[in-house]
Amino acid sequence: QAGGTSLRLNDPLPAGHRVSEFKITPNSQRVVYLADPSFTNRFTLFSVSITVGPVDQLSPTAGFQLTTTEFQIGPDSTFVVYERHDQAFEALDRVPVDGGTPIILTRGGGSGRFVYDWQLSPNGQTVVYRANNEPFIDEIHLYRVPSAGGTRTLLCDPHVFGGDVLAFQFSSDSTRVVYWGNLSTIGLNELYSVPAAGGARVKLSGPLIPAGDVFSFAVIGSTEVAYRADQLQDEMVELFRVPIAGGTATRVNHSLAPGTDVSWFEFDSAYSVPSIAYRVDVPGGTSELHGYVQYAPGYEEQYRIDRPAGVLGDVRDFQLTSDSSQVVFRADCVDDEFLDVYAAPLVLEKAPILLSQSSEFGRMSTFTYSIGPAADWVAYGARVPDQHWLYGFGLGSVSTDGSQHHVHDPFFPFESSYLPGSIVPCPDPTRAVGMVYDTSTFDPVIVTALFGSSGNLVALAGPPEHVQ
Repeated sequence: QAGGTSLRLNDPLPAGHRVSEFKITPNSQRVVYLADPSFTNRFTLFSVSITVGPVDQLSPTAGFQLTTTEFQIGPDSTFVVYERHDQAFEALDRVPVDGGTPIILTRGGGSGRFVYDWQLSPNGQTVVYRANNEPFIDEIHLYRVPSAGGTRTLLCDPHVFGGDVLAFQFSSDSTRVVYWGNLSTIGLNELYSVPAAGGARVKLSGPLIPAGDVFSFAVIGSTEVAYRADQLQDEMVELFRVPIAGGTATRVNHSLAPGTDVSWFEFDSAYSVPSIAYRVDVPGGTSELHGYVQYAPGYEEQYRIDRPAGVLGDVRDFQLTSDSSQVVFRADCVDDEFLDVYAAPLVLEKAPILLSQSSEFGRMSTFTYSIGPAADWVAYGARVPDQHWLYGFGLGSVSTDGSQHHVHDPFFPFESSYLPGSIVPCPDPTRAVGMVYDTSTFDPVIVTALFGSSGNLVALAGPPEHVQ
């Protein structure tokens, strides 16, 4: 966005008070935010037009024993659901986005009864939350309530005494809720699916060995669920996929050697062709990056992604681009002392492309990276390992096909005053924005680098801007 005069949207706050969080409505008309105008760190929810106007208060005025903690905006931009805490109870309320009388959706009791976490469904019609099962406060169960108000429904029946729900997630079409917990056997975590409106649940995880467990899961769109479990062999965590309404679980990963685990996975968000990238931790402390694609039922491939010129290294982390066409990852594929950034296709077995570049001080090791919203540019931060990191911080921007680079030498203007932080790419590839930290106060500071057509550093756009 072009620069211009900034406008304060919130009402003035006393010294030492702050806006802790804000969100823009889906229609881009209003900003909803939490602030503590009365008591430090005791928050009230407000709403204001994005073009500036009167501020509307949405939740009760915070006090010593009352605060608003979390909120979600409805997909139609007309309402907000928020969580408030009082000494005697916790509640989920719904209120019009421009203010009005709140509707109490659910209220927990006192004496240790809590709402632990909650989600508004993608279509905005249902709120699902984890809370203590009154009067058995040591059990954490799963409930749903219409977002417009109404009767709550227990979603995790049947359950053994002492059983807990550990996590849950909606399907993208809001029709089902997938949850993870020890509802059938204490100490055995399994995966379940239930209609979001309530009804009979189904168990998704396949039969587990006696010492087996489900460790994590993710809902893929509205059709499938992927999960990690030592389902077939004790202490060998593998990756499986299963239809969201129940069915046979299929192993995704290749055959693993003893002592090897699947530690992390990401999937194609469109999922028109089922495809998943996953990291495998192998004995010796190194990690590999693999891919899986199913072109048609019974026709699938598993392949190694991190193969730059046949040299193998340790994959530290990875991300998929927004269109899921590329996997961007950091790995020390060439030298143990240097972490480079690479890109490779998700569904095509092809050697990765090296994205990060050297500076005039020599090779630099990347410590952070971020993918642009259009999936065609990656920004990264790097430093020279054999120098003190204060003096070797640099910003770079590179296209995901590796054809265009914009990289500059370490931040010599900030050598003694700033520590490196995060990095954000801009839609304009000649810009990159870095977050650094003032060494005297440790406050976050934003700096912007401008690159010329040849990739050299042209200027730092203005003085560092301290983040309020």
